[in-house]
Amino acid sequence: MDKLCRTGHPHIIAVLRHSQLNNSEVYAIDMAYCNFNLQKYIENPQLRHHLWRLDDDSIQGDSAKEWHRTIILMLNILSGLEYIHDLNEVHRDLKPRNSLLISLF
Repeated sequence: MDKLCRTGHPHIIAVLRHSQLNNSEVYAIDMAYCNFNLQKYIENPQLRHHLWRLDDDSIQGDSAKEWHRTIILMLNILSGLEYIHDLNEVHRDLKPRNSLLISLF
C-alpha cells in the first residue's frame, strides 16, 4: 500500500492516505475524487463526449474517433496495470466499475 501511495504514474489515481483497520487485512483508502468509472463510460455514449477534452481532427469520421479513443483508454489502463505489476502488486478486483476516470486526456 505504501508503494501505491508514492506512485507518480499518470494513469493511476493517487492514494492520499491509507490505514489498516483493527490490525486486520482490511484497509481504508482515501483517494482523489473521481466523477466517472469505466462502467458508466461504456453504458452511456453521451457521457463519452464530456470526458474527452481534445478532439483529433486528423481522424476522419465519428466511428474512427471512437475507435481511436477506445484504444487510448485501453492502453492507459494497461499501462497502469503494468506499473502495479512491476511493483509486484496485483489489483485483485479489476472490473469496469473499479476503473475510475477523471478525464482521458
